[in-house]
Amino acid sequence: MEEQKKNFTQGLLITFGVIILGLVSYIYYSSHILPQKPAPRCEYKGWAYADKEIFDMGDDCNMCFCSDGEVICSNKNCSNLNQEIVQISTDKKGYKQGETINITVLNNTTSPVYYYIQDNSFWKVEKQENTDWINIKDVPSIKNSGVIINNDKIKAGDSCTLISQQQTGLNELKQGQGIESKWVQFLCTPKENLTTGTVQYLPAGQYRFVFTYGNLTEGKPDVLSDVKTVYSDTFTIK
Repeated sequence: MEEQKKNFTQGLLITFGVIILGLVSYIYYSSHILPQKPAPRCEYKGWAYADKEIFDMGDDCNMCFCSDGEVICSNKNCSNLNQEIVQISTDKKGYKQGETINITVLNNTTSPVYYYIQDNSFWKVEKQENTDWINIKDVPSIKNSGVIINNDKIKAGDSCTLISQQQTGLNELKQGQGIESKWVQFLCTPKENLTTGTVQYLPAGQYRFVFTYGNLTEGKPDVLSDVKTVYSDTFTIK
C-alpha cells in the first residue's frame, strides 16, 4: 500500500513537471521563435514612415513621430521662425506671487542693437487695467513704486528706500546674442514722503514686459535713434 502511494506521488510530480516545462517552452517559443508581427507604418501627406521614425511636418518648424501607425506632431507657433526681430519673453505664462520670473531678450537681427539700463534693469513692466496697458509706476494701487532686483536679503514687509531713476549709457546687444534677468516680483511701494516705502509683491493681475532698443546716433554716443519697442506675451500673477 505504501509503495502504491509513493509511486502515485512520484507520477503526479512528474506530470506537473512536464506541464510546467511545456508551458515555459511555449512562452519562450512564442516570444523568441515565432516571427514578430511588424508594427504598422504611418502614412502622412503621401509618404510612408516606419514605426518610431521622426520626420518634418512640412513647415520647417514642427516635427512628427510615427507611433504604432499613428502620426503624432508637435504644435509650436512658428510665426516668428527665422524672422529678423528682437524679442522679449518670459519662461512661463502664469506665476504665483513671489515666484521668480525669468526674462530673456534675443537679438535675432543681423546687426547689433543698443539699449539703456534703468533702475538696474533693461526692461519695464506694464499692468493691464481694463483695456489699457499702464506702467506699474502709474497704477493707482502701487503708484510710484520702484522695481527691486538683485537683492536676495529682503522680504515682503521690509522697509525700503526709493532712489531716483538711474540710467546708464547705451549698452550693446550683438546679433545672435541674448540677455537675461530674474525678478522675484519685489516692489518698493512708497509712503507719503515718497522717499521710503515698504517691500511688497506685484499685485495679482495681467502683465507684460517692455524692451526698448535702437541704433547709435552719430555724434551722440548716449542717444538712441530709430527707437523701437517690443512686448512680451501677457502673463498672469495669481
